[in-house]
Amino acid sequence: MSYKLVMIIRHAEKPLPESTILGVDEQGEMDNASLTVRGWQRAGGLCAIFQSPSSPLARPASIVASGPIKKDGSGTKSKRPSQTIAPLARRARH
Repeated sequence: MSYKLVMIIRHAEKPLPESTILGVDEQGEMDNASLTVRGWQRAGGLCAIFQSPSSPLARPASIVASGPIKKDGSGTKSKRPSQTIAPLARRARH
């Protein structure tokens, strides 16, 4: 029997309700459904971790993110899960 490794990574930093740290989209526009600047930095850091030849972690064969809205209509409009993996997914294509 062969085993597959599955890694689950939570989305990067989000804005907190009482904080002055805001979310921003990829164009730098304020958007509370998006990652904070630190969250974008962490998302970029995933590229370094998974793409480095000296990393003990294997390159992902598949990358997925949870959808913002569930089939039953519940959920939030958060873009953070897809934004967290976007840099890694773009890098994996090259």
